[in-house]
Amino acid sequence: QTAFERRAKGLPDIPLSEVFDSAVECGCRSCKIAKLSTLERQILHCASKRAWQICADFSQLSFLSEASWLDEDANFLQEKQSSAGREPVAQQEEEEPAMDRIVVNGYDSFLIDYLKAGIASRVKTNVIVKRIQSVPGGCVVSTSDDEHFEADYVVVTLPLGVLKGTCPKSRVTFDPALSKEKTEAIETFGMGAENKVTLRFDPADVFWPQKYHNNNPYFLSTDLRFRFLSLHHYGHAGVLVVHGQPPFSWNWGGLSDAELVSEVCKCLAGMMGLKETPKLLHSHVTRWDKDPFSMGSYSYYAPGSDEGTVLALALCEGLEGEKRVHFAGEACSIEGHQCVHGAYDTGKLAAGSIISRVTGGTDKGPPLVGYGSPADRTYFVECTTCKEWIEVETDRQGLVDIRNEDNWACKPCKALAQQ
Repeated sequence: QTAFERRAKGLPDIPLSEVFDSAVECGCRSCKIAKLSTLERQILHCASKRAWQICADFSQLSFLSEASWLDEDANFLQEKQSSAGREPVAQQEEEEPAMDRIVVNGYDSFLIDYLKAGIASRVKTNVIVKRIQSVPGGCVVSTSDDEHFEADYVVVTLPLGVLKGTCPKSRVTFDPALSKEKTEAIETFGMGAENKVTLRFDPADVFWPQKYHNNNPYFLSTDLRFRFLSLHHYGHAGVLVVHGQPPFSWNWGGLSDAELVSEVCKCLAGMMGLKETPKLLHSHVTRWDKDPFSMGSYSYYAPGSDEGTVLALALCEGLEGEKRVHFAGEACSIEGHQCVHGAYDTGKLAAGSIISRVTGGTDKGPPLVGYGSPADRTYFVECTTCKEWIEVETDRQGLVDIRNEDNWACKPCKALAQQ
């Protein structure tokens, strides 16, 4: 409710950290707890990192966007509880919230081989695109090797971190320049870093727990830098994956690979009451935030960004009236945000949008509705008469106009007032 009111009044977004700290103090007062101990605060912040701070620190996350997700979850649970005991509806499947799944054997056989089947010989890898130019009736893609590829359309799936253009090696120039709306979306949306360390021990030396709550093989410590996932549980004997927590995961606090692995092993030994961990057979460290062709792991809602920002990231670009440059990727997805299926789905949507443009042999122009279009979106606005929160479909300027009205009323209330 606080988030809805804040958005409706046009108040600026704030970092989630401010709300969390305030809620902790409120909880302590209501429970008559004078002060949390250092250990209690460590446990609390450790749990909050597991819940929210996967690729960005609390201070970088949008309060309004996180509140929207929580409200959706609450509405789903409320509907599920209210529907309990009802007669089942024929041919109707119950929708469940999307859940994370772990791909334990890599993406090659699972997805990549499937996608490149039949076209592998036409796929160019290790080619650095430097410029995407829109010309009448098509596009020209230029590379660092001064190669030029002509195309009717282009689908850009660059990570948000690369689109931000902070790394000269991977920076791509668009001609004409990207629209103001997309440029602002790229600048506003956050790109996070969830780096990992993979450790492999002799299976006979596994020293971490083998039984887990709800069969979920994650475990945490009060060291806020790390959380752990046992791949031993999934059949990869002796393998443990260490997830780095922000802000430490950005460049791993300046540590080298060897220094980082040593810190992780010290943490594990302390957690399990050991003098030291068993002999390590192999380790691997990721540094997605330093990879010039990634510049982060995946995106997140930073303060000031919302679903409208995501829609702007998906907008088609190029010459006015043609806009043959389409975009896809996890940052362009609302339902699959931060996930592989978000990248996959938006890729299919972008391709489908191009196919629909050329059905019949003549380009029908950029999409006016659906994926990649400058579509209006839904906002919640409080009616000053009935005090109900009403869904309103409008563009951003329309929302500003509504907020500037002192006595905005919903359609039913307006109708009653005119009788």
